[in-house]
Amino acid sequence: MDYASLIKEVGRGTRGARDLTREQAERLFGAMLDGQVPDMELGALLIAMRIKGESSDEVAGFLAAMQARTAT
Repeated sequence: MDYASLIKEVGRGTRGARDLTREQAERLFGAMLDGQVPDMELGALLIAMRIKGESSDEVAGFLAAMQARTAT
C-alpha cells in the first residue's frame, strides 16, 4: 500500500482533502491493526484523518477491518 499517496489525499485540510473509499479505508485500517504501517506514516495518517474528519464510507471500512480481526 502506498502510504505517501494516501497521506497526500487525506492531508489537504478540511476542504481540499479527498475521502477514502470504503475499500481503501478497510485496507488501511487493517494494515494499522496488523502493525504494518510505519510509525511516521501512521502518525501522519491519524493526524490528517483527525483534521479532515471521517466519512461514512471510511467508518464503514474501519469497522469491517475490525470485524475481520475479531473472533465471533
